[in-house]
Amino acid sequence: MNSHATEDVELHDFDLDDDLDVLSTELILLNDGSGNFTVAKVLDGPGYAADLDGDGDVDVIQKNATTGAIELLKNLAIEGHTGGFDAPVSPFSLVGASEPTSIRALADVSGDGIADLISDAHDLISDEATLTFYINNGLGTFTRLKTLVLDIAIAVADMHFADLNNDKTNDLITLTYGGNYDMPYRAQPRTYLNDGSGNFTFVGLTTDNSRDRYHTAMAIGDLDNDGYNDLYWSTVGEDEVYLNDGTGTFTFAGNNGSVGGLGEDVELADLDFDGDLDAVVLGGVNPGVYFNDSHGVFSLSNQPFPSGSESEMIGAALGDLDGDGGPDMYAATDDGNRDLVHLNVPGVRIGDIMTGVYENPEVGAYVGRAQVDAVAPGDSITFEIFDIPDHDRDMPDALSIDPVTGELFVVDPSVFDRELHGSLFVAVRGTNLTGAVGEGEVTFMLGDLSEDPERLPRSLRRHQHRHVRRLGESARPGGQRHSVCRYRRNCW
Repeated sequence: MNSHATEDVELHDFDLDDDLDVLSTELILLNDGSGNFTVAKVLDGPGYAADLDGDGDVDVIQKNATTGAIELLKNLAIEGHTGGFDAPVSPFSLVGASEPTSIRALADVSGDGIADLISDAHDLISDEATLTFYINNGLGTFTRLKTLVLDIAIAVADMHFADLNNDKTNDLITLTYGGNYDMPYRAQPRTYLNDGSGNFTFVGLTTDNSRDRYHTAMAIGDLDNDGYNDLYWSTVGEDEVYLNDGTGTFTFAGNNGSVGGLGEDVELADLDFDGDLDAVVLGGVNPGVYFNDSHGVFSLSNQPFPSGSESEMIGAALGDLDGDGGPDMYAATDDGNRDLVHLNVPGVRIGDIMTGVYENPEVGAYVGRAQVDAVAPGDSITFEIFDIPDHDRDMPDALSIDPVTGELFVVDPSVFDRELHGSLFVAVRGTNLTGAVGEGEVTFMLGDLSEDPERLPRSLRRHQHRHVRRLGESARPGGQRHSVCRYRRNCW
């Protein structure tokens, strides 16, 4: 269970109708399956959600804004009461001094697969920040386990639970304020490893001490596809990526180029259907979608959020809101009067490739295929060749393309003349079912083995046949990125 601890946005199927509904601070909103939301319940204070009583539906725990009490609202959906909740009750086995005064997160810290409760507080005597863990008995009743004093901290700014050392238990990363209340400062992130029973041990700074940055938001996920949870940080400078070696030790791996940083929230999901986690950064200097190259290197999408909306969004959750198989975004705004829904419409990404071909091929000869980097589930692409004006190596009339497969065939062999060109290329455009367009190039390196084998690229010399040989993909990414946003507001 990868649990974050911000009063933000959560996605759950509250009414058991197989689509994702929303918990946005104090509001529960039900989805009609197409990304349209209706307020079903207004809580008495900020809430968090999980199946707390083990009956298969998602319950809510809230801090009552009037009384200050922590209260459990059991979901009755499993009993046929769609979207209904029982009256709030105290979820604690002992009342009085043992009850927490705050909710910071719901996460399984005891290793039994059931969400426990974590509260935070400031110890006025020691001037230290603390976390207290309350263990769930599986029926929605919580008992205090222990209190953890955080290292060099007076208050918690952010915290995330996730398995950091590959032992299948939730560990902890904290982002805290240090100093004192007269002169507070944002301390560096710190890592605490869980022994599997809710006992956490401070093991060191999460980030590189030599890169002392003011961190503002974080997200945890496998960013380089090695099976370990890595870190994406938004900072005062450029946002940073730290890769995990599988033991909970993180190494700085680079920046994402978003100079200024200061993001208020970071969320991860595979937005372009290429098998890796991309990032959505909200707030700060450079909000937007950042695409991952599968190695933890991120670049800003050329399809930003609709104008103006990026400055309004301060927290979000990503998930399939309209049932098309792709991750969408539900975002909370800074004015609190309305939330925003961004539906991810599958786009097209055509890659650039390089291939080898001998000059003067036969008419109709197969000479290559358009490179499609990612396709959304259920989507299809129609290919065409297009002209790039005033480019002497572009040859749109020399080839034809199969509109379904993207295979390229020779129409005019005379263009493949090594005396005129050492290389040629054709520009390919792909359009998917939603009308999104991607563009890329296929480059042909020319050679004539019968005249001068030594003039061929070395990788072609060993092939004594007159047909195409692929030399390998270009290192630079090509074409449009894959994710497009369609914008809709929900107001109440």
